Amino acid sequence: MEELPSFSSRISVLEDAVNKEDITRKRLGKELEGVLKDFYNDKNNVKGINPQEFFYAAITYVGFVSGKIENSAVLNYLSEMIGSKFLSSFSFFQTRSTIIYPFTDADKDELVFGESLDILRGDQCLYNSGILYKHSGASREFSGHLQFRSLGEKSYMHAAERQVAPSKKILFSTLSKRYLVFESVLREVSDKYVFGKYGMILMKSFTNFKGNSFS
Repeated sequence: MEELPSFSSRISVLEDAVNKEDITRKRLGKELEGVLKDFYNDKNNVKGINPQEFFYAAITYVGFVSGKIENSAVLNYLSEMIGSKFLSSFSFFQTRSTIIYPFTDADKDELVFGESLDILRGDQCLYNSGILYKHSGASREFSGHLQFRSLGEKSYMHAAERQVAPSKKILFSTLSKRYLVFESVLREVSDKYVFGKYGMILMKSFTNFKGNSFS
């Protein structure tokens, strides 16, 4: 039986097609469905995959194919941001002991810059109210999501107002105005692909990726 191309190479091809607007959403959906199905069917997946590539596939399938995410700039930003935060706080997911993640030391170095603080706050809020909205050791329901939602919307809007590049203004303004839409996309991704019935396969793969990255 012929071996399938790697998860990474398949996602790279699809990402390039999306950025070039060289694929229909219907075809993209079918391709991503196959990629994700093949990943979860491989229960011996020990090589590990990059969280940013995984979240690109999942967020594209749930949000971009459906039209909830309308452009590739937002899609790329969300995938990179969620993947980066997931990997950096991964040890917390293994115990699920808390749902409030502090800024890292690297983030603290950025707090002297006003726009960076707004972006960090917006990102953290969307991550908490989207990916982590009900997945914690203490409770199945995340009661703080309304506070995160309000702060996240305001933070992204402040970030947009401080941007010089028009593309950045549009990006962060969109994240603010459509925060609820993106939050709903991330919640669906969280339920279906991160903490769902196949969650342990994903955790195993991410653990191996993180181990290989720092070995």
